[in-house]
Order: sequence, then C-alpha cells, then structure tokens
Amino acid sequence: MFVENESDFNDNLLTEHEEYIEVLVTRLEQMRPLLEQIQKRESILAERKQYEEFLKDPDRLKQRGAALTKQLMKEEKMSRRIKKDLPRYTERIEKKLKEWENQNEEAFLYNGEVYLDIMKRQEEEWIKYKDNQMKEKLEKKQKQRITDGSSGSGYHPVKKVPSVNA
Repeated sequence: MFVENESDFNDNLLTEHEEYIEVLVTRLEQMRPLLEQIQKRESILAERKQYEEFLKDPDRLKQRGAALTKQLMKEEKMSRRIKKDLPRYTERIEKKLKEWENQNEEAFLYNGEVYLDIMKRQEEEWIKYKDNQMKEKLEKKQKQRITDGSSGSGYHPVKKVPSVNA
C-alpha cells in the first residue's frame, strides 16, 4: 500500500499495516523449515562443484602423510554427502514444494524464481556437465590411442605357429 497524501495516515491505515505484518510474519514462519532445507540442498550443490574440482586436480594426490590422509577423508566425506544427502533433500523438498502449492495455491519462489524450476534446471545442467565430461574423456582416450598407434608403441600380439617335426 502506497499513500501519497499525508492526510490519509490514520488509525485504520495503521491497523491495516499491522495486520499485514502479522500475515507476513506467519507466512515467514511457514516458509522457514522449507527455506532451511533449500539452503542445505544449495550448500550440498556447491560442495558437489568443489568435489568435482578436487577430482580434476591430480596434484592433490602428491601430498604425503597426514595431509594426504586428511584430503582423502575430506573428499570421502563430501562424496558421501553428495551421494546420500543430495537425493534425500531433493526428494523431501519436491514433496514439500508440492504441498506448499496445494495449500497456498501458488508456487514457492526462491530468489524470485519458482524453486521447482530451479531444481529442474540444476539437474539438467548437471547432466549436461557430466555428459560433456564423458565426451572429453573419450576424445582424450581416442587421441591417446591414435598417438600410441602411430608411434609403434602399442601391443602387437605374436601368433605362434606350431612346429612340424619331420
């Protein structure tokens, strides 16, 4: 509500604003558990990106002793969270968002976007990223085979011919 004329400021307007504040506070309390779940999921998604970057860096395995152990344990913990918690949060959030839409007759917005759409887009982007990674890996292997084949350093089986004793 926007009031241009100061003479419109009265007790009724104040009461309307106070009631609207109560509605917003109630709505925030309804949203809070869902927002917490979304923030945890977003945190795991960020961790997944970080984990992928770790996996791309072969120098991480050149550490020795406790530093290597600590790094590998950190990666294992991240991997477990990604494989176990991300699908669980995603499923739980989808269910809660559908309940929200049924109860409130409107989509749940997160940063101005429908969060179900955000989740769908994130999944599509992840699948595309993994497909591109796989293609790059295959291309690299093919180039390596071509390089190995042309240099003559590949495996060449020798066929044994049975000897004939005359």
